[in-house]
Parts: sequence; C-alpha cells; structure tokens
Amino acid sequence: MEACATVNEDTSNSLEQNTNVEQQNEEIPKTTVKEEVPDLCGGTSSCLANISPMDQQNEEILKVMVKKEESEDDSFLYCEECRSFFISECQVHGLPLFIPDNPVLMGVTDRAKQTIPPGLEARESNIPDTGLGVFNKGETVPVGAHFGPYEGELVEQEEAMNSGYSWVIYKSGNFEKYIDAKKETHSNWMRFVNCARNNEEQNLVAFQFQGSVFYRCCRPIEPGQELLVWYEEEYARGVTFDYLWKKKCSANVSHQSITHSSAMEQLLFILIVTGVVQVVLSVPRKYYLIQQGKTWTDALTYCRTYHNDLATFESNADLVKLQSVAQEQQFTSNAWIGLYDDINSWRWSMGNEPLGTETMWEPGQPDNGNGDQSCVLTTFATWYDAPCSLPRRFACIDGNKTGNDRFVSYTTSVTWFEAQSYCRQFHTDLVTIRDSNEASYINILSQGWGVWIGLFRDTWKWSNQTNFTTIPWATGEPNNGMGHEDCGFINNALAGDAQCSLVQPFFCFGVITGQIQIIRLKIQSDQNMNDPALLAAILDKIQQKLMAGGMAMNITVKFRAQSDVVFHKLGQKSNGTVANKCNITFFP
Repeated sequence: MEACATVNEDTSNSLEQNTNVEQQNEEIPKTTVKEEVPDLCGGTSSCLANISPMDQQNEEILKVMVKKEESEDDSFLYCEECRSFFISECQVHGLPLFIPDNPVLMGVTDRAKQTIPPGLEARESNIPDTGLGVFNKGETVPVGAHFGPYEGELVEQEEAMNSGYSWVIYKSGNFEKYIDAKKETHSNWMRFVNCARNNEEQNLVAFQFQGSVFYRCCRPIEPGQELLVWYEEEYARGVTFDYLWKKKCSANVSHQSITHSSAMEQLLFILIVTGVVQVVLSVPRKYYLIQQGKTWTDALTYCRTYHNDLATFESNADLVKLQSVAQEQQFTSNAWIGLYDDINSWRWSMGNEPLGTETMWEPGQPDNGNGDQSCVLTTFATWYDAPCSLPRRFACIDGNKTGNDRFVSYTTSVTWFEAQSYCRQFHTDLVTIRDSNEASYINILSQGWGVWIGLFRDTWKWSNQTNFTTIPWATGEPNNGMGHEDCGFINNALAGDAQCSLVQPFFCFGVITGQIQIIRLKIQSDQNMNDPALLAAILDKIQQKLMAGGMAMNITVKFRAQSDVVFHKLGQKSNGTVANKCNITFFP
C-alpha cells in the first residue's frame, strides 16, 4: 500500500492577493491553485490516501477553473449524519472528506485501474456476470467520504445511451452533457463500481456537484466489502437519466427496496413514451385576453380568482397560443403577463442566508440601473448594486480562521460568478459583511477599490416562482427606464419591463379540462408485469408525475383494456420484443 502522497507545486499562477493597487486588471489565471496536502496517514501503510478536507484537494479532485460554466443547483453537498445540505462545510461535522484518485495521465493503457486510490482494489465482483467490481482492502471508509469526480469523455446523447458507462450532467438552461467512461484509457476507476441491487447492499450515492458526478459514502464500507452505488433522488431527472441508469445496471436491475416513498419507487423499470422525449406532459393551457386595464398586482389577483394565473409559458407552443388570441381580437398593445423582477430576494452567497435588516446601502442604492443589477460591490464601506458580469476585484472569507484573518482581498478583476467560484474552492465563499467594523476592515484591505461581496439576488421570474424562459426581450429591454420597472408585459411576442403601478390590459391562462389523452408506453421490468399490485403502483406513480407537472388534481389514470396486451418479464421475449406496449388513458 502506498503512503499518502503530497502535492507541492508552483502556485505562481494563482490569483494574487491585494498587495499592489496598480494590478487591478491582472488576467484570470489559466490554471487552478494547488495547495500542499499534508501526510494524514502518519506513516502507516493501511491508510486510504489523502482523505482530507475539501480546501486541501488538488485540481484532480475538484477540477476547479475560475472561468467554469455555472451549473444548475449543484453547488450543495449533503451530510449523511445531519440529513441536510450544506455549502462547503457542515455546521455540525465540519468540512467534507474527499479521497483522491491515484494520479495517472490520460491516454495511458489500463489508466482506469491505475487510478484506483490506495486502499481499494479492482477484482471480480460478487454480483454474477458483471465482471470487475471495486473492493475495500484497507481500513473502513467512513460515512461522508467522497470519491470523484467520475472521469471520461464528453459524448453526444446517442453515444451515451449506447455505452453503459455514461452519466448525464445537467447545466443551466436545461442543457445536458454526457460523460462516458467506456474507454479505459480516458476514464477512472469509478467505471468499475457496480449498481447496488437492494438497499442493504448500497454504500455509495451518486450525485452531481459543480458540473461533475461524485460518489458519496452513505454507509461505512468495511474491509473486504464491495463498493456499490445508487443515485441521489435529486439527481435523477426524466427518461434520459432512467435509460442511462438502466443501461449501466443491465446486469443487476433488481434494486427493489432502495427508495421508500411509494410502492412504485421500489420497482426498476423504464417508461418510454412513444414519439415523445419526456414522460410528464406539458400542461394544456388556454389564454384569455382581459382588455380591462389593471395594475400588475390587481391583474394577478384577477387571474388567480377567475382562471389559474397571469399568463406564463412553458414552451414556444404556449407563446403561439397567446399570439393567436391577440390576433383574433386584433390586439396590438402592451399587456401584463406573469413576469416580475424579484428585487427583494437579496441574500448572502455563504449559506444562502437572507440579507436581514442590517444593511449598508449607499443612499439611493440599490437602484437596479439599466435593469440588470443583481450583484453587490462594496466601496468605502457602503454597498452598490451592479451588473454581475462586470469585471471587478473581490473579497473572500475563510471559515477556518477567526477575526480579521478570515478576510482576503484579490486584485484580479473577475465577474461576480467567477469570484464566487474561486472563493468557494480556495476559501469558504465570497465575503459576508455583518457589521460596520467588518465593512471598514474590508475597505482598508481592498485599499478603497470596489470589490465584489457575497450579496446577490434573483432576477426575472414567472409568478409561479419558476425562472423566466421562452420569451425574448424586446430590443433594449429590460432597461428600468422609469425606475422601479419590476413587472413584465408582452407585445408582439416580445417581453418588456414597466412600473407595476401602470394600468393596462393583461393575459390570464387556465388549464384545459375535460380532455381525454392517451399515452402509449413501453414498460420494461424484471418484475411480474401481470401482477395487479404492480400495475396499480405504476399507474399511481404516473398520476403523481402528471400532477407534479402541473396537471389538475382530478386526473384519473388507467390502463385501457386491450385483448392483445400481455406483459412479460424482462428477458422473456414475445414476438421478438422484450416487453409489449400498452395504452394508458388519463382524464383531466
């Protein structure tokens, strides 16, 4: 067994701390900072190498780049003991532990096996017909230890779905990318970790974190035990994920008790909607033009009283429907829709903590100038809102230190999101300011230059609290031209901002009811598909998903009786197919 390695590399390309006022325009470094990792094994040979806090990991652990693309909702880690999410550090159990790979260059023959961390080994799996598995041959791996990231090549969806070694990674704007570990020369040892077949076997949880896939230890892994993984519920989204997971676990698909929320979730199967990508259907909507003028708030009340809500859109098809209503009534003016700027959602990056009453705004601030100011700079101990895309200096806070030693200021000019990313990886987060003394010290530290702090807010949302999508802004909008233009309208399929007190027509929407729609599904399972209890569980789960997608609460879902439908267990072929199709009818 190898002793714990240390990393001691040149850090001359790291972001420079604030020691020279004239260096404010220094470029973002092209490499990440590497910090020395101490020997935690005490010279013994049985220690898992480099089990250390997040802030002590090298770039092969977190692969942090300052100019990384922001992912969607994947900045949180999870404490298995507290059963709660956290950013950077659990308030009770401290910093998370990461177990790094053995460093091996990409392209090396048999690279995947060579990356296995000391204390683990690859050998024949205990699960029949699955080939290699990964086992613990060292000391017990503790709950909360992290492995990763999962390494491989970025591939297209079709290649990922044919691989059996792929994970999907969700990006902002509903964009997906796929990481495939099929090639052992361009992947790491995590490709050999097999799927757990039941709840008792599972000791790892797969989840997405900062644009990569990691495995978290959810049970102690004793010497001799095989590492077996299942996915975090928050990570699984839609049919594409289900298909990739099914492909990955094709040799051991009977994970019958891994989830607990319903009978349906104890079954492993894939629902493939014929000709459709998503199982959950979009809500069928009808739009209403109300030409009686009202303020945005009064329009919202009216729509929620007599229909469902102010007009919102889930797709371009919804926008086309609204435009048809406007054309039918020859309406060409501005009209309110369910769009607003969430100007009161200020909170701190660290811990997502609300701003509270202690503020240090410069008089007249925040003013949302030009309609795009949702991040905060501090200058001379007061706050100004500004566009998050501006390149500015920044200040971080280090939760491992106390007093003024916690604060560090950098002279490099970056965007707010780049500053947040850097602070989270090499300290704790962007700085949180709690009183005037801290504000004054940061002003001294930054030598009077404006620096990004961890204060930010949400921007445009639909009235149902989902993020604004679909409609393009009109040229020059939003611009907050008259000040306090925090509500949205539509004109000729383009959005604009206006003061919420303005009186003008508006669009409502309502859910279409009374329709019968048929979903054609192909169901694959290793369960007895003729079991009435199983069929009932499937229908119940489909109904839950439809309702979760916004359908009316009086949906009835049932199998349409067909004399030619016979279900077969997975692997029992009938007329050349693995599983027959069925029709499911639901009645809104």
